[in-house]
Amino acid sequence: MAKVHFTLDAREDINEIGEYLLDYSVSAFDVFMRRVKDIDAVLTRYSHIGHVRPDLLDRSFRFLASGDYIFIYRMNDSGVQVVGVVHGSRDIPALFAQRLEEDAGD
Repeated sequence: MAKVHFTLDAREDINEIGEYLLDYSVSAFDVFMRRVKDIDAVLTRYSHIGHVRPDLLDRSFRFLASGDYIFIYRMNDSGVQVVGVVHGSRDIPALFAQRLEEDAGD
């Protein structure tokens, strides 16, 4: 079984989505948070379950959809690293280009 780690960016994504949903609907928030826990459990047992999408990001990233949201992760020596959680309608290549640029500036 793989250890699942949510990066700071992924945790911020979850918090932002959660705050948005909480303003909209408590039940939508509850469903989303359950999905986060479910994804954590699934990735712990089946770390390669996600799809590679070279049209969006390089082949080191995998994508796993749950409802309207996509969990973006990659494998590393310590297990699974969830690097982002985004709504399926987002421009993933643009978002991650910005994140990688910000990371390079740190």
